[in-house]
Amino acid sequence: MAYDFSNTTQSGFHLSEDERMTLNKLKATDPVTKNEIKRLQILRETKLIETTDLDDLFQRYTHAIHRLFKVPIVAITLVDLDRVFIKARIGVEGEMQAPRRGSFCNRILMEDTPAVCATGDAGLDPRFVQCLLNWPESFSVTTDSPGARSCVHAKTVQGKFIHFYASVALVVDGVRIGSLCMFDSTPRPNLVEKALRVLPDFGNIISESMNQRHKLLLGYGSELAELSLSVVYNLKYPIENLQKSFTNLGKFVAFQPSKRVTKVLSYEENNALAISAANVSVG
Repeated sequence: MAYDFSNTTQSGFHLSEDERMTLNKLKATDPVTKNEIKRLQILRETKLIETTDLDDLFQRYTHAIHRLFKVPIVAITLVDLDRVFIKARIGVEGEMQAPRRGSFCNRILMEDTPAVCATGDAGLDPRFVQCLLNWPESFSVTTDSPGARSCVHAKTVQGKFIHFYASVALVVDGVRIGSLCMFDSTPRPNLVEKALRVLPDFGNIISESMNQRHKLLLGYGSELAELSLSVVYNLKYPIENLQKSFTNLGKFVAFQPSKRVTKVLSYEENNALAISAANVSVG
């Protein structure tokens, strides 16, 4: 399959000259996806990098993975042109982005990498032996685990640094835009089978949320889409401000949502139009 590095997609999305130069520099040192322009288009259409409405949900999943696997670092990432944006994490705090060049997160985007992968010792795995964990120097450890401390200060996966790594690709409209990943500075071969079995379920749930967001943003104006996304999130996932969800829903239905939106909300169209903040009580 030929690599598609044409500067413009069929829908008219294109990179600026500076972005084009950045992509060419990246290609000289790192693998790049075969449909990179399309991948970047879909990522940016989701507006997930610059918005935060799903960040609380993402953070819940990082905590769940941390508890299940007892690893020091868990993150949900989005990979843009030359940066990895960290949307949720446990184990470190600081800047919300890192270089894409040489990163583990770039490797999971590649078509020849399985959508879910795990290695008990990355230093012995040819897929990852050259990867860098490019956490910015401003990151600081938020756990007492020595494993997290070693991970954060690792520059390569060689020696005593990053060993265990597992990741599942996050997929929107058929392309990989990021990952749910975890790291440990201790070899953990006993976790590989569990990671391969469990991570796909988490990846599918997170990807579904991202796909819903993408479809709504493509199908509706920005203001209405953002409002509907807020309602979808607050209704589908239990959070503290449920009363606010129904208030937003009362405003939203005044726009007479289409069948596509009411289907996402799991309401029949007639029932959804009848709901308002005034006739919903929260006990």
